Amino acid sequence: MTAPNVPAPSPPPHRADLAFDPTDIALPVGLRRFGARLLDFQRKLEESRNPVVAAAPGGAFQRHPYFETAMPGHRLQAAGGRAPLFALQALARIERGTRKDPSVFERVLGDLKRLEDTLGDIDHWWACLQSGERRGLPAPVLVWAANKHAQACGRLEGWLAAGDWIDHKYLPTDVPFTLRTRSLSKLLLKQDWPSPKRDRRRVGRYFVARLRKVHEDALALDMNDLEGGVHELRRKLRWFSIYSASLDGLVALDLEAAPPTKGWQRYLGEAVVSSPFNRLPPPVSGVTPLTLPAPLFFALSWAIAELGRIKDAAQETEVVEHGLRATHQPGSASTWLGADALGYVEAGRAASKVVAQTLRRDRLLLRLADALEPQVD
Repeated sequence: MTAPNVPAPSPPPHRADLAFDPTDIALPVGLRRFGARLLDFQRKLEESRNPVVAAAPGGAFQRHPYFETAMPGHRLQAAGGRAPLFALQALARIERGTRKDPSVFERVLGDLKRLEDTLGDIDHWWACLQSGERRGLPAPVLVWAANKHAQACGRLEGWLAAGDWIDHKYLPTDVPFTLRTRSLSKLLLKQDWPSPKRDRRRVGRYFVARLRKVHEDALALDMNDLEGGVHELRRKLRWFSIYSASLDGLVALDLEAAPPTKGWQRYLGEAVVSSPFNRLPPPVSGVTPLTLPAPLFFALSWAIAELGRIKDAAQETEVVEHGLRATHQPGSASTWLGADALGYVEAGRAASKVVAQTLRRDRLLLRLADALEPQVD
């Protein structure tokens, strides 16, 4: 149920789907970033249409009768289809926030978010189904969760077809490329892209402004609201991690930096420091990266993980409660989850502690902004 941060993919080979070659170093760096992720998503999408290529070992996808038709969406989620969509959204958000006319990237962002949100639903309900099986939930509840998963897969098929991401009966059969991928790449190619120096400055300034704004927003959120508080805060924090991984080495970690104050060792546990999501792509030759003190970035990762753990536990509790009621089964979430059941009140208290410690007392986001600001003045 928890979407991971996004490591940068290796540049895929050039194909006819794009109107440009993202491996061409003569092209603007911002354009190449988009192209690499767009091809990465298209490749995963094409593989998901092929049950031989993307089938799971042991036929695990056959656990409910809808998988025969719902499989492409599930395969796309299982193959990591959300990762390039997260990266594309991150890049589009930066462009939207740094251009005089944000309208083009506002539209691009809407197209991408629709697909990513639906893949998120597929991921969520598959995780609910797996968890329910492990916990031995009643069969009617498992069928209810399986149906929700299948419905999400069906919605994704609709969005993919409506957006011309995949072949459908209204497309000509002799088109040698994917229409939406091709049209998006043409749109990107027409945009005015800054030089590497200007690109670095505007990204840095965007980070500084967003970090300060999210700090203010976070302190005003109601942590007793699971979706609008806990989940919303985690989304806001997670974008900084996704931005950093999606910029192909423009952001680097200063691994020699010491923790800012006493007590920061709590953020520097082995699981956080060694996480692959905290290994950013190497800097691009000829471009001076924006550097972040590693302890600050690790603390951000810790906060994202803690909020994710709280969110997941509260969402699982909520899903079990809804599933039991929808299928008229006896008992409550605590009957099946035991000590793992986490209500809204307890989740709010736990999330409030993260906010009080990491954002209010340790001023994490403001420290990150302060570290970046001198580099972009």
